[in-house]
Amino acid sequence: MNKASKTKGEPTNLQRQLEQLKQLKPEELRKRWQALFGSNPPPRIRSSLMLQAIARRLQEKALGGLKPSTLRLLHRVVEEANGGRKVFAASKKIGPRPGTVLVRRHVSVCYARK
Repeated sequence: MNKASKTKGEPTNLQRQLEQLKQLKPEELRKRWQALFGSNPPPRIRSSLMLQAIARRLQEKALGGLKPSTLRLLHRVVEEANGGRKVFAASKKIGPRPGTVLVRRHVSVCYARK
């Protein structure tokens, strides 16, 4: 059976789980988070963000996670960041140097009428 025919007919288990998430109260979402991630959710996380993270985790478990090449790239970025090397170049801050005195000049302009 191909994927297209599966999604048009009866909803899959994943689709049902995702639909049920919308009905859960915040406390039930926290319990679901603990079951999926093995830890408590961050203390001040909004329910909408928690719902998105849980949905993403359910999809990852059902459909698979990131490609191995993407995981290797992410691990390499983390290693470079932890090694003290800058991963991304910081933008140079542009502005007046300390001690600069800013002066405002008012210029009056006269227009001649014809």
